[in-house]
Amino acid sequence: MTGCDAVLLTVWEGPACGVGTRGLSADHGRMLAGLVSPEIDAEPMSRARPRDGAESSFKARLAELSFASSARVPITREGRVIGLLLVLGKGHARPDAGLLTALARVCESAIEYERRPPEPPEPTELDALALSTDSFAELIAAIGHVVSRRFGPVGAGLSVFDDDTRLLLTADGSFGLPPSVTRRYWIDPDDLHSNAARVFELRQPFTSNRVIGDPAIIQSYPRAFGIRTMMALPLVIADRSIGVLMIVNKPGGFASADLAAVTPALPRISIAVELTRLAQRRRFAYEAERLAAELRMALIGGRLGDAAAREVLERTRELTAADHVILRRGSGSGAPAPGAVVLPCGTEKGHPMTLEAARAARPFGNTETELLTELARVVRESEALRRVRHQEEELVQHRERQRIADDLHDDVSQLLFAAQLALTAPTPDVGRVSRLIRQAEAALRDAIFVLESPPVPLSMELARLVRDVHGQWSLDVLLDLGPGLDDAVSPQAARELLRAARECVANAAKHARATRVELRLRIDEDGEAAELVIADDGVGLPGADPGTPTGGHGLRSLRRRVTDVGGEIRVGTGEGGTMVIVRLPIAEH
Repeated sequence: MTGCDAVLLTVWEGPACGVGTRGLSADHGRMLAGLVSPEIDAEPMSRARPRDGAESSFKARLAELSFASSARVPITREGRVIGLLLVLGKGHARPDAGLLTALARVCESAIEYERRPPEPPEPTELDALALSTDSFAELIAAIGHVVSRRFGPVGAGLSVFDDDTRLLLTADGSFGLPPSVTRRYWIDPDDLHSNAARVFELRQPFTSNRVIGDPAIIQSYPRAFGIRTMMALPLVIADRSIGVLMIVNKPGGFASADLAAVTPALPRISIAVELTRLAQRRRFAYEAERLAAELRMALIGGRLGDAAAREVLERTRELTAADHVILRRGSGSGAPAPGAVVLPCGTEKGHPMTLEAARAARPFGNTETELLTELARVVRESEALRRVRHQEEELVQHRERQRIADDLHDDVSQLLFAAQLALTAPTPDVGRVSRLIRQAEAALRDAIFVLESPPVPLSMELARLVRDVHGQWSLDVLLDLGPGLDDAVSPQAARELLRAARECVANAAKHARATRVELRLRIDEDGEAAELVIADDGVGLPGADPGTPTGGHGLRSLRRRVTDVGGEIRVGTGEGGTMVIVRLPIAEH
């Protein structure tokens, strides 16, 4: 702790009278202790000196033991020097004088409040508290209530060891102060200048009735927390230090009887602290999983700036007690805060994007950093998925534009070109021109239709088609629909089935001189395909044998579309009219 090679503690007054050593044999320790004695003086911190004539002997003995340097600080009690703490080194470097003074105060406190065998404690409300609480604020309030019944009105605080940061963190609710104050103060257990760190590491209680100005106490804490008198107690479970309990501001100060009164309760308090710490870790893990899931859901249906995503980041800030948790876009969005955690989240529109979390009070722990890393990963994956979807949409749009262009070129353009040729012929065929223009109009209407999904279910679209045909051509259409069509047929299949029905019924009305058309639509027994049958009583297709696939340009275009989506079409003609059978898979192709 002090960088020395050996320690010698000698006390010649009181119940703790004796010699203790570390890095030095007991015989050598007793020999050196016999060469020094304190100078009785009115000043409580007067420097102890070797007895008259023993200085040279003391130095000679040190040299014989291979020690080149020594430092000493007196142990006092009620203004009198009762012992001596010596640190010995084989080099010439001298230890930190302030740390030596603080360690001497620990020795004085241990001598003053020498542990007595604790009496078997009676059951208290701490037994139930250890199993019920999951909040440090509730636990500290209960501890303060218990000890105040014995000591009078006092305050209580906890410094709890955090496995993630390896720091002693001031628990929420300590000393009755808000978290905005207590969370700014944390302790490195290796910094033995700190009173709480020494109590934690050495597992020895420490008491001070003049906290302000005590050289063994770092002054920023008592000034911030308003501490005037203090008893700091180690909390230990299974030989493992878990924190420090501080009872503060007892009127008149603390006495040795106070330590004897509270010591029996320390095991129960330690268990309650450990269970509360574990409960908080479980709650943090649960909240972390929920935040990651909610952010993923928010980003699936929205953007990073949407209210749902902003709410998740704000709740993350509250859970981690961070100053801010934000998403930065682009390199020109400002420099990160000092000590901030900055995690890459991919790119947005070509600009780098990062998740930044900052907390000036203390460093982020491992579990907090894992949560932030998981959120950054969710953002990165969501943005990647968004880009893939955007590219897929662009590809679909490109394919649709290409298909429409093909349709216009193959159907409308050729029909209009044929009509133009017919008009410019030496003997224009007006009837043929009129038919070509009507066919071009129908083809153009089909090309425009595929841009729009049916706004209403397929069954209603087919019923509308029947009404339109009857009103336009006075053609009777018998519509026979099987069950479950609207729920089973995909939008893509519905568009192609409606297009096929429109094309075939229009052909029956315009070309076959039919008076009646039957339109039947069913889903097959396997539930994988729909079968559309259009049969009319017209004159049939001229020049075709029964059962032979045939048809004009409209049917050829229809056959190509049906084939493109994995379906098939059959056309038959004879004395009884024309029958067209279209079979399509009902799922998206």
